[in-house]
Amino acid sequence: MKKITLLMMSLIMALTVKAQEDVTSLLTNPDFENGTIGWTIVGGGSTMATAAYYEYSGTSFIESWVAATNTLTDRSWSQTIEVPNGVYAIKSMAHAILQSDGSVIPEGVSIYANGDKVAVTTTHTNPPKEYTVITQVTDGTLTVGFNITDCNVNWAAWDYVRVVQYNGMTKEETQVANMKEEMHLLVASVDKLSKIQTSLAEDLNASIAAIDMVKTLSEAQNLWDRLNDLIEEAQASANAYATFKAKIDLAYEWLEKGYSAGYDDFNNAITTAEHYYNEAILNVTETQTATAELYNAIFCYFNHNADGSVGFPMEDTYITNHSVRSNNLGWAFQPEGHSSTVDFNIAEFFNTDYNMSQTIEGLPNGKYKVSVTGFYRATSNYSNTGFNAYEDGSEVITAELYANEVSTPLQSLYKHNIEDINAANPTDITISGYNNFANSMATITLPTAWLRLPSASTRVSMPIMKWKLL
Repeated sequence: MKKITLLMMSLIMALTVKAQEDVTSLLTNPDFENGTIGWTIVGGGSTMATAAYYEYSGTSFIESWVAATNTLTDRSWSQTIEVPNGVYAIKSMAHAILQSDGSVIPEGVSIYANGDKVAVTTTHTNPPKEYTVITQVTDGTLTVGFNITDCNVNWAAWDYVRVVQYNGMTKEETQVANMKEEMHLLVASVDKLSKIQTSLAEDLNASIAAIDMVKTLSEAQNLWDRLNDLIEEAQASANAYATFKAKIDLAYEWLEKGYSAGYDDFNNAITTAEHYYNEAILNVTETQTATAELYNAIFCYFNHNADGSVGFPMEDTYITNHSVRSNNLGWAFQPEGHSSTVDFNIAEFFNTDYNMSQTIEGLPNGKYKVSVTGFYRATSNYSNTGFNAYEDGSEVITAELYANEVSTPLQSLYKHNIEDINAANPTDITISGYNNFANSMATITLPTAWLRLPSASTRVSMPIMKWKLL
């Protein structure tokens, strides 16, 4: 595959950006470090001082939040300043999400400057991003703001507001210049993709080279759409080839075991897979098919030589939505009508009886090991009852992980002490008397909070499930 080479940013900046001046100092409290001073708040909104979820300037941002079963009512945050007439860009970081469903595309949330606006479209599965609004000031007045009207999200946040004045440029020239900058930032991540389809890389390189040839806003928008499509394809291709490479590596691990039955056929399958991988001629669907064929070859080689002494890792794809990244897709719940609360790619049940399960058919007969990451907490973290019961051995774990008729209790929350968790926001954990035990779904996902679990299939909190045939 030809390596994707990005153009020099210094040349890009010289061609696309004329004289510009940062005039953010004209705003009062642009990064919300002093609460909402200087801003007009209509309908509600407050600042949050934490670095845990959202930080781009200092430690504060402005937000509105309600429980994920609801959506925000209409509101706005704005500030009006006096500026010389001319063209201005308002740049800021924002997100708007529905925490109960990470796939929802936000609607009804925007950042505006005078009569111009841009929609906030960051989903729950993506981090907050920078948005830019270009406007023309003709009366010496600039109003910048964040607006929520008839929205479908429960949490919106805004931070790091900046104002840039463009001298000697029309509004369209400024919009084109900014889109060129954004396109080069957009493609910067592509150079990190280690392997994608060769023809796709060639198309992407040609589109990258075309960025500096753009003259009009319509040309810039068309190229922006083309680049987004190509980058989405490139990322999918890179993921497919990475999975393919992992299966090739796994195949060699099994080949090195030296089992005699089916050795030649298995070796030929690996050689064919390596050819396709090295030439990078397959599209995503073809790469996935080649990966599946190689996996089947590994499994056949295992079955030809299995004696029960070694396990075989099964594909996660046998389980629909095994990491609950797609909310509750693929899972059945009892009592009927119940479901888990999903946030931070974790499924949670609170103060209720439940059974979360999935039936998998078409598996080879054999002995299976199934594991899941999870925990159980018997009482509130805000009393000593649960921790003391764990300490004296009287704690009763009523949640279990099961596979067919075999089951095992989940581990206790109090089995793992969590240290050094987010000192800037101690409300996320219970500290006094409880040795820093996790008290939120967000906290449990932090790097120092990884939980380990005994093995067997699920009735509880599960960010990830793994299994293998023994």
